[in-house]
Amino acid sequence: MKEDTPIELASLSQLSIDDIDAMLLKIRERRLRPVREYNEMLALKNESRVENLEAQYDRHISMFAKELAQFDKVVAKLDSRAVNLRALKMEMGV
Repeated sequence: MKEDTPIELASLSQLSIDDIDAMLLKIRERRLRPVREYNEMLALKNESRVENLEAQYDRHISMFAKELAQFDKVVAKLDSRAVNLRALKMEMGV
């Protein structure tokens, strides 16, 4: 097989079918290398985005838990106040 070099290009008419297939395979591999790198970078970007979203979710769930605890305390105070008001009404005979 006559090698295809940058200085001296092989003539396709002189190459066998196997040589042409090998040349096409090299061209495909050369073409796919940047595509693979792009896909890897895209996957890393998506992974980074997911990690960022998970961090935001964790922060919001933490705030939600704190606010829910505060709400529970307020509801308990309101229940206690309602019981006291009922007791006072009963004492007043109303």
